[in-house]
Amino acid sequence: MVRRGPLLNALTVRAVTAVVLAVWLQVIGSGAWASHEAESRPTRPPLIDAAIRGDTAAVVDLIGMGADINGRDESGVTAIYLSVYLCADEKCLEVLCALLDHGADANIGRRDGFSPLHLACELSEVSAAKLLIAHGARVSAVEQSMGDTPLHVAVKVPDRGGRKREVIRLLLAHGADITQRNTDGKSPIDIVTTSGDPGLVDFIQQEAAKASGAARGRRGGPTTAPAAR
Repeated sequence: MVRRGPLLNALTVRAVTAVVLAVWLQVIGSGAWASHEAESRPTRPPLIDAAIRGDTAAVVDLIGMGADINGRDESGVTAIYLSVYLCADEKCLEVLCALLDHGADANIGRRDGFSPLHLACELSEVSAAKLLIAHGARVSAVEQSMGDTPLHVAVKVPDRGGRKREVIRLLLAHGADITQRNTDGKSPIDIVTTSGDPGLVDFIQQEAAKASGAARGRRGGPTTAPAAR
């Protein structure tokens, strides 16, 4: 019996490897792999594709042709959510306006309940937050992972040129609750109190008092709010 030595084994492995590599290169060269990739890749809905491009005219046309205005893409998000994500681009902010004006649900974002308003607060996008609230976005919406409201999200992010406070003021003016607790048992005011920014604590307490007083005034009650504790 002839025994195979290490050299013969190594040559055999190299030969097999060369054959496999040759076949692999042939598959790639023939375009079969690219074709397989294209076939297996999920197709993005045209409305969402147009929203990402910031193409307002195409968005309006697709809605007119019956596109699902609240439909999701393969990652589970909606056209309105992606428009908020991209709204630093004025074209995408226009798309957001068009979607809302044509009846998009301002509260449908990710599958985990992280709404377009949560996202606008995370990005400190004041214009988007105003549009969403004006079209029915709930300031008390709770996402599922942490139980955070948009106000929880707004107070956690770093300030971006003063926009953080603008978003917080907007939320409070529309009834956001500084005492609502998330799954960690933390309220927005708790988070701010432990942030090491006493100026922000004072700001939120003052804005909450103003919002509370304005709400009582609309109901015909006294407009002086109790002192924040």
